[in-house]
Amino acid sequence: MQAVQMRVVIIGCGDPLHGDEAIAWEAARELCSLWAITSVLVRFCDKITSELAQAVSKADLVIFIGTDPKELPGRISSEHVGMMKAPGLNTPLEPAGLLGYVHDRFGTSPEAWRFTVGADRFGLGTGISDPVRSAMPGLLGQVSDLVSKRVADHAAATV
Repeated sequence: MQAVQMRVVIIGCGDPLHGDEAIAWEAARELCSLWAITSVLVRFCDKITSELAQAVSKADLVIFIGTDPKELPGRISSEHVGMMKAPGLNTPLEPAGLLGYVHDRFGTSPEAWRFTVGADRFGLGTGISDPVRSAMPGLLGQVSDLVSKRVADHAAATV
């Protein structure tokens, strides 16, 4: 019997023209090229909206990558994301709201994680700050470790 390949969705969320927010897009692009998984789908967005729901509904694992203005610049945080009721279809959502919408609309509940990098530069065209840029290898490492473990667990469970 052949193992079923895990479907991973990586969502880089932030505006690439607004300073440190560009790290989310850069990290998502870099992560896509790291794995020999044919079923990695990368999406980029300024805000999380219901338009991402169909892709998320087909995933086994969803990774949200963004910035956090409340954290020290360059500090990496991660958290498991549960689901909550979505406030409405035309408003920006938190990851948990998107997962709640996916569950209500499609009946699926993919595992999800949010990775953020503390940031403080959000001006138009200001580029990524040095502390945030220096966090990139750590961010890529943490996400890669999680995805690699989940892919290995998935492969072992489907053989």
